[in-house]
Amino acid sequence: MREKRIEYLENNPKDKQKMIENLKKYFVNNPEKHNMRNPEIRKKAGKSRSEYYTNNPEKHWSYGRTTYELTSPNGNIFIVSGGFTKWCKERGLNNSNIQRVALGMRKQHKGWTARILPSI
Repeated sequence: MREKRIEYLENNPKDKQKMIENLKKYFVNNPEKHNMRNPEIRKKAGKSRSEYYTNNPEKHWSYGRTTYELTSPNGNIFIVSGGFTKWCKERGLNNSNIQRVALGMRKQHKGWTARILPSI
């Protein structure tokens, strides 16, 4: 269907020009439909999305999907599911490095060991 439309427009330059003019009028009259090409608006949209998830982390699709068992240097065991990043920051840990420990890419991070628990 799309190929036929493209072929038609290539063979009928007057119709093609008319379609282009109509699209220009549409986007001039409806700038919100075409605003994602503007770098300032794209940056603002991305920022508002990240602020939303920063303020509402439980609404993010990956919140609480992975459960970790972490062992501190002095042997205490912690089970962490939702709020993993915040939990790590409170204890001065880098959440990326803890994830690497859990995945077996590192042996430990600041004396902490971790493993991913199977989902129930």
